[in-house]
Amino acid sequence: MLLAVDRLDVAAFEATFRLNTVGTFRCITIAAAGMMTLDPLADEDRGAVVNTASAAAVEGQIGQVAYSAAKAGIVGMTLTIARDLSQEAIRVNTIMPGAMSTPPMERFAAYNPAGAEALSKSVPFPQRMGFPSEFGHMALTMIENGYLNRETIRGRIGCAHEVDSACRSSEPVARLRRPRRRLGGPWS
Repeated sequence: MLLAVDRLDVAAFEATFRLNTVGTFRCITIAAAGMMTLDPLADEDRGAVVNTASAAAVEGQIGQVAYSAAKAGIVGMTLTIARDLSQEAIRVNTIMPGAMSTPPMERFAAYNPAGAEALSKSVPFPQRMGFPSEFGHMALTMIENGYLNRETIRGRIGCAHEVDSACRSSEPVARLRRPRRRLGGPWS
């Protein structure tokens, strides 16, 4: 008997995790190392990191276990890294968007118009995908608001359980592919 887990490609899982989770961690370490060389601003803030996860981190998506796990890893890192970097006056937050109107989603819509329509209609209000400008506004808010730290903010859009079948396909969908002071630990 062939189980669903038998069909999972471990190499693809590892590559997705490496790209999304390990890649995010590497970017954070490089950015934090640079921020630690800066003089603090008037409010003692030295910098802010804004990560990108996905609503898939907590909702899951049929056929995308690697992507969901990788994005959950980013959500899981946010609090711990924010605590670690707080002593350096660096804040860390994460945006967990649902379906956004981006080039990969446009490719999905061209490949699966019914699935894209179902995604849009699954949102109570406004019944559409999020715009990149809205994501950018949230990221800017996280940077500018010095009191916002250790938070993961979730966009309330994406594939709900009742539209999963419309979002499922047998083909893979375009994947979303982002002088130091030595302190010890992973930040130096």
